[in-house]
Amino acid sequence: RALAELYRVLRTGGILALSVPHARFPFWWDPINSIWIALGGQPIRSGPVAGIWSNHERLYEPGELAARMAAAGFELEIVEEATHYSFPLIHFLVYGIGKPLLEHNLLPSTLRKSADRFAGSQNSGSLLNPINLGLSIFRLIDRLNDRPGVQHQQTFVNVLVKARKPAGPSHSG
Repeated sequence: RALAELYRVLRTGGILALSVPHARFPFWWDPINSIWIALGGQPIRSGPVAGIWSNHERLYEPGELAARMAAAGFELEIVEEATHYSFPLIHFLVYGIGKPLLEHNLLPSTLRKSADRFAGSQNSGSLLNPINLGLSIFRLIDRLNDRPGVQHQQTFVNVLVKARKPAGPSHSG
């Protein structure tokens, strides 16, 4: 239904860029759900430990998503898998711990400014600041995703798609 609605509202020739969680996500991205599901539990979809399933009904394999999008009428231009390497529990650290601390003003103002995406010019970048130090470590690990051969890994965080609503047949009168 969602893809049909996106197709309906997108103008002819328009581009849809879509990022969805990958069904084969890395263990360390969401070890809580990995273990829980392996033990027979249902995915944790909400709350501070939701991880990759947060607010999602399903996770996708690239071929499955491509088939659904093609069935909805989209022309697929790019389908790729992204992010194999990540800091352990990064989703939980950022969204389960960091975001609530920011939203409830529980951090000192200097740390809040360092973590605020929209106040970057107020951040000196000092590694003595624990937010900056953490971000440096996260980025160091993330750079591993730029290495040759990563696309041959078996697990990824996201499926990325670029699709277009094709031009319909010309109607001349």
